[in-house]
Amino acid sequence: MQKDKLKKAAVTEDSENKTLTLKIVELVKEKAQLFHDPDDIPYATIQHDNHKETWPINSLQFRKWLGRSFYLKHNTVLSKNSLSDAINTLSGIAEYDGKKIDVYFRTAAISRNYFLDPCDDNWQVIKIVPGYYEIIEQSEEIKFRRTSAMRALPQPEKCSYKELPDLLRKHLNLEKHDIRLVLAFMVETLRPNTAYPILEISGSPGSGKSSTQERLRSCIDPNKVNLRAEPKTVEDIFVGASNNHIVSYNNLSRINKAQSDAFCSLSTGGGYAGRTLYTNLDETICDIQRPVILNGISSLAKMPDLIDRLIRITLSPISSAKVKTDSELRESFERDWPKIMGSLLDAFSRVLEKLTEVKLSKLPRMADFAKLCEALTIIYRWERSLLDIYLENRNKSFENALESSPAVTAVIKYIKENEMFDGTLKRLYENLARYKEEADSWPRSPRGLSQLLRQHSPALKSLGISIVHDRQRQKDGYHVRIKSLEKRRSPSTQSSPSDEHGELDEHVFQQKNIFDNVQGEL
Repeated sequence: MQKDKLKKAAVTEDSENKTLTLKIVELVKEKAQLFHDPDDIPYATIQHDNHKETWPINSLQFRKWLGRSFYLKHNTVLSKNSLSDAINTLSGIAEYDGKKIDVYFRTAAISRNYFLDPCDDNWQVIKIVPGYYEIIEQSEEIKFRRTSAMRALPQPEKCSYKELPDLLRKHLNLEKHDIRLVLAFMVETLRPNTAYPILEISGSPGSGKSSTQERLRSCIDPNKVNLRAEPKTVEDIFVGASNNHIVSYNNLSRINKAQSDAFCSLSTGGGYAGRTLYTNLDETICDIQRPVILNGISSLAKMPDLIDRLIRITLSPISSAKVKTDSELRESFERDWPKIMGSLLDAFSRVLEKLTEVKLSKLPRMADFAKLCEALTIIYRWERSLLDIYLENRNKSFENALESSPAVTAVIKYIKENEMFDGTLKRLYENLARYKEEADSWPRSPRGLSQLLRQHSPALKSLGISIVHDRQRQKDGYHVRIKSLEKRRSPSTQSSPSDEHGELDEHVFQQKNIFDNVQGEL
């Protein structure tokens, strides 16, 4: 008898849960638009006060809205089981019956129109087109998602693009030519349909690295935590990137090979794959592209493919006469923040006007950024091409990386003295022995020297030294030809290091090392 009562009570409870779940689903279908993005993630656009918001159906924000809406209509608190069942049902409806709609994060590009989500309380959007920008309401065409850590940008104050360099110089500890490179980086972060350069900020303690980086991020993508600590795993980098428009790491001491590959993926596009939680067969794939800012006391980027995407800025120590308290610096920045926003948006709108006119005879790895640099040069009427400054900056970073390799430095010295080498790797290895200084970092074999040359060939080419490896083994071994290029061209017309490793343009994390094939050849 007791068992029958318990069974009947369980059936009754189950029936009530099903009824409650149906009521929840009907409520959402009345008040929200259910749809999915191209990755089949279910979303809902809900009406809240006098505006609409877009949230993933599985998000905490949507659950809170649903609980409140149900309580207001039925004067009943949702049970955990009913809410969970309803979320599953709504997710299925959004994925299978809803439209496929693109969902954007902080920035968006549709045709030649660009959009920026300022994360204000009214969920308005800033639209930037060639020549002007305006604040509009979100529409079916443009839907942004948010996270709880995102912070609002200020209402932009009408301000000319001409004022932007001085405004930045006022709040950032940067030299004149560095201000221009950073300005270009900031404009590029507003274009989600191009490859992003990576900004590396270095300097001695007391040079304002962290404060400079924090203000830079605040101008584009303010967050509850603008500066993040060193990531423990590569997965941390990609998870952070999926929830931040700007990937921002503070006070790094070094970048390992895996991290370097991950930052390359974020810069020019790539992916990360891992096992889905609680499953053995499903795979979660993250295909994402984000601007990256890093800072540290010394230079961080060592790998050529990362340097090829890099803007390296070195800050000078701040003199004691210019030192101010954090509160003074913060108040001063916040006063000018709306002007910075207005002048940045004005600069971007004018860049969009000029980009179609920019024609370059030869494009470097970061081709879109190179064209943007030239557009800015035209707009600001700078006496020197910003593209030349950018390429010089990159080449100097390559030179710094080469200095850390005695064997590569020996190759440079050898070519300066002999102009060229054409012979076996073994003979080259023997010829370079007289330049040997540091035994610990010297390659132990011709194979190791070959790997080193392939790794640094982009940097060497930027310095005017060409390296060509024969793919076929001859009787006396593998051959290599190294020579000084006949004419050193100006930076704006130099061939790009990407010519040597164009396959890295679509850099995918966990891809095979570019030297894998060499291992079998040597």
